[in-house]
Amino acid sequence: KKDYRSAICSQLHGKPTVPHCSTRSIRVSTLQRDMPMRKFLHRLPFLLRCLLNPIAYFHPVYIKSITAGGSGAMIETMLHQQIFQDHPEQASDVKNLKKRISAWLKDANFVFEAEKITGMASVPINPVFNIVSDLLFDDIMIYRTVKEEVDYNQIVRLGGADARISVPSFLLPHHEHILPPVPTSEDKAAQQEKIDTADSQPKTIQAEQEMAQLRKDETNVNISAHVRLPACFDQNLLDFIAALVKATKIVEMDRVEKSLDKEIHGFREFTKAVKTDLNDKMRKVAMDAAANDKWIAKLVGKVTKKLETMQGDIGYSGDLPVPLDVYRKKAEPASKLMP
Repeated sequence: KKDYRSAICSQLHGKPTVPHCSTRSIRVSTLQRDMPMRKFLHRLPFLLRCLLNPIAYFHPVYIKSITAGGSGAMIETMLHQQIFQDHPEQASDVKNLKKRISAWLKDANFVFEAEKITGMASVPINPVFNIVSDLLFDDIMIYRTVKEEVDYNQIVRLGGADARISVPSFLLPHHEHILPPVPTSEDKAAQQEKIDTADSQPKTIQAEQEMAQLRKDETNVNISAHVRLPACFDQNLLDFIAALVKATKIVEMDRVEKSLDKEIHGFREFTKAVKTDLNDKMRKVAMDAAANDKWIAKLVGKVTKKLETMQGDIGYSGDLPVPLDVYRKKAEPASKLMP
């Protein structure tokens, strides 16, 4: 079934979508304007949280599978714009690598499939705590399918994944009364003092980030995602990654060489430039000889073989900045009975 879904998704990718327009519709603005419940909840935000709390608790979302497809030609275009655009076409060192990369992408579709998705959320009654949403994926696969051929290959298989989104409660509707106060000059001065008195580089960087958000009047929505091991990767995918890494490094070295081309004054600067140019040429020859893409793929393959038997999680957590100015402008003057 999993392979069938990916094949069907790949075949349908190039076809136009079928619109399913409803026969009746009503504007959201009309509902907001005419519903008396909105004005009622605006005065009682506590009641809104009391309604959302049991609704979120008793209504987890279960999805059997999600399948999404994308064109390899689009990925090829993006790589050309980001990596190969400023590189001459006649350069033989990258030309063959570019052909290999294009051949693997151009006529293929890539299908992402996730199975047994569970979504859960919790809305706290106490607004001091954040709204937390969890997504659990039991199985994740990525396929490469070739157009007009009965050829589909599973290139990535993961043991599962999970994600968590934490949203501040004051971003709920009708909760503008608990938004953080607008930063003042005193707040900025205190934060600057915190930067100056930081006793380590990590603390300094954190304080500088807080200062930047203070100036922009922003808050954060925290997003964390983890991939569960073991994980399996196809060898063709590893060969493609190795070729892409090698091409990227060669293009990067060429850009550095172009930036070093400048006017030379005096014998000392001439000898220094010759030495620099010689070192660059030697590095390039060494890369072509030692950093063979097949050798890179073999090295990466050894690492991925370990991932096929390892247990645990690999993940990342970061913050998504949200401007508060939009929420401040939507604030209504009516007072709150039960905040």
